[in-house]
Amino acid sequence: MVSSKTLERRKDIPKLWFPFFHPSRPFGWNLGDVTFLFVCIPLAVLRVGLLVVVFVILSLLGLLFLALPHAGIARGRRLSFVHMLRRWSCKTAFRTVLFVMGVRIHVNGARHPHAHTLVCNHISYLDFFIMLAVEGPCRFVAKSGMRRAPWIGFFAEHLLGCIFVDQRVNLYEDRTRTSRPSARTIASLQTKLQAAISSGAQVEPIVLYPEGTTTNGLALIRFHTGAFVAGLPVQPVVVHYRPGRISVSWESIPLPNQIARLLLGPQVTVDVHFLPLHNPSKGEEDHPALYAHSVRHNMCQVAGVPCIDASSHDKRRYHLAIRNGDISWWEYSERHSLS
Repeated sequence: MVSSKTLERRKDIPKLWFPFFHPSRPFGWNLGDVTFLFVCIPLAVLRVGLLVVVFVILSLLGLLFLALPHAGIARGRRLSFVHMLRRWSCKTAFRTVLFVMGVRIHVNGARHPHAHTLVCNHISYLDFFIMLAVEGPCRFVAKSGMRRAPWIGFFAEHLLGCIFVDQRVNLYEDRTRTSRPSARTIASLQTKLQAAISSGAQVEPIVLYPEGTTTNGLALIRFHTGAFVAGLPVQPVVVHYRPGRISVSWESIPLPNQIARLLLGPQVTVDVHFLPLHNPSKGEEDHPALYAHSVRHNMCQVAGVPCIDASSHDKRRYHLAIRNGDISWWEYSERHSLS
């Protein structure tokens, strides 16, 4: 149990918890919040109806593309046509989903022609929709529990070819290149895509979230090294949600509460920054942890946020303190500061 006395004794704990508090305050019964809910509830009902229609259409499109031959690599005229059709359909469909949810996207830059691995910060489950809307079909590396999610898990595995990893394994250590099954799988796929790009084929990129969990977007935590074990170039991508009345961060907040906030929110604006392709130095090729640190530092500079040496273990301790009543999910920003 994490007690108040423990918080006072360990001054590093609040700083390590900084990336995990939820920036939005809870709704109250004041006039402003009541008026906001009264105005936005009809909008939420309309959005739910439209989303049901859109997801039915998405399901039909997904079943159609399951019948078409494609493995994320397009060679030849026929497969190139399928690749372009998949890309156009995916981008159009998920841009429609985000439009219904009131999400506006501003893209800065673009994926490099030789980039087969995109490394992103992770703030919300909207991140997946945003990458699909911006880039089209992608192979995400996700936690193994997502495979069991209804609808999403099936299409993620069979249509997008997502890679599922067990988060119970410690992926922060800079071990050898062959010690972790998930790292070997990612490295093998990266090598395969690199060879395909070199031969002139079109590929659907891998998208990795090396933080291994969501944060509130106010800092970048320690990176897993799985994306960097192969020692191949990666392209960093920074996703930034502009501040608004409601934070889209899925951080330390119950899922039904977060979904309700997204449906009620009038508009969310997100900036997607594609950084230049990062070609690792010799030292970074030999040491994945050094490679991960360099990429994270570059992303922090573009995002304008600090790098904090926290991990999902610190997040679990923060959630334990919430469950024990030592702190509430909305009061961290009032009781603590980064300094």
